[in-house]
Amino acid sequence: MAEQRKLQEAKIEVATEIATKRGIDVAAVDCLQLMMEWDLDYHRSPITIADFHFEGITFDDEIPNFSRVMFKECIFDALFVGANVDATRLPRFNKCLIGSLDGVVALGDLSQEAFQECEVLELSSSTARNADILETDLPVAIKVLLTVLNKLFYQSGRGRKENAFSRGLESRARGLVPQVLGMVQALGFATPNRIRNQTVWLPKRDKMRRVNDMLAHPRSSPDPLIERIRNL
Repeated sequence: MAEQRKLQEAKIEVATEIATKRGIDVAAVDCLQLMMEWDLDYHRSPITIADFHFEGITFDDEIPNFSRVMFKECIFDALFVGANVDATRLPRFNKCLIGSLDGVVALGDLSQEAFQECEVLELSSSTARNADILETDLPVAIKVLLTVLNKLFYQSGRGRKENAFSRGLESRARGLVPQVLGMVQALGFATPNRIRNQTVWLPKRDKMRRVNDMLAHPRSSPDPLIERIRNL
């Protein structure tokens, strides 16, 4: 079983390299996204994805090693870079346009090695929003819910690894994360997907308006989700 898995992982790496060399960037990007979800390092010869448009992509604190991957003159509508990410493992961004950058407080916090001659149109505030939520006097369960929704719906990327929801929380709050996620799933705000040895949660974008209301008015929102969480 382990040998078969290693063979599959190797095939994905080879497919990524071949797709890039043949100029099939769409296929190469699909392979890279799969490698990110599976936490697979890219070890082969350096590759470059050029002039590609990404809606959103996330590089959380724990990422596979993509330092041999370069995005050149690409457009990112939204990009999340974890504040504690190992910059030596990040892809290289060269002359890219980033619409909304999240996860860092200031542009000066970006690694100069990873980001070269890139333009950032705006800094997003989802990370700051989490800090503000945790400083309120709201019930602990409500604070956990709001940070979960914020990470799911406002931080870029297709989904969030389950362990990301506990980061930054004190011990009692971390203990409530499984129950909160259970409610989030039960009321149709997100679904868990098992990928390799970890769980990735995918948000249901049709719930965005309700999420906006809960984040804006956590004390008065009548949403059934927040009402259930109040009773935890």
